[in-house]
Amino acid sequence: MVSEPKLLQDFYISSKEHDIGPVIVGMVLTGGFSAPFLFITLFSLFEFFFLDGTVIGVVFSISLLVIPFLLIRYFLRKYSTLRLQVNHNEDSIVVEKAFQNKVWKRIRKSISEAQILVYHYYIITSSFETEKSIHGYSPISNVGPVIGHVTVNEHSDSAHQKYHIHGSSAEGGNWELEISKIMEGTGHDMAKQIARSIGIEFQDNGEIVPKGLVIG
Repeated sequence: MVSEPKLLQDFYISSKEHDIGPVIVGMVLTGGFSAPFLFITLFSLFEFFFLDGTVIGVVFSISLLVIPFLLIRYFLRKYSTLRLQVNHNEDSIVVEKAFQNKVWKRIRKSISEAQILVYHYYIITSSFETEKSIHGYSPISNVGPVIGHVTVNEHSDSAHQKYHIHGSSAEGGNWELEISKIMEGTGHDMAKQIARSIGIEFQDNGEIVPKGLVIG
């Protein structure tokens, strides 16, 4: 007796929503640091059109807009929610970035083009020097008086885990969707569940150091 093929299931997962407190603090800081650059740009434009300002001044002030742009981009990336939806009726894998439930970026790929879900990690070691006090003996206390200082070399490791869905299309060639933020706090079991819902394999490639990254 031949068993019927198992039907693939739709799937939806979202990264954790950020608490409103840090979001508000981030908005205030981003706005505070961006405001001076916006003011300089507006003032330069006003000076150019109404007070005989120079073109060089306008070009320089407009270039300063890069700083607010990068700040806002960092803020959105840090405090946005990442969503992944697998819909077999629409043959779609959709990754959305949303801030306070407002979608500001959407990427759509076809399920039929997906090939594999790949995991790898790398570790960045940060070295730094710490000055520590040397204490002498005290008959009345566990910690004696400071008699000197010594510099100690210390290091800390931070692991970066990456999950990507790889695929290929006839029109656009190879593509990949990064879903690392969604996977934070979940692990391989969730990754395997996502792979099963799409109908592809999960592959653990272990440690892979990105090209151009200096570890240590």
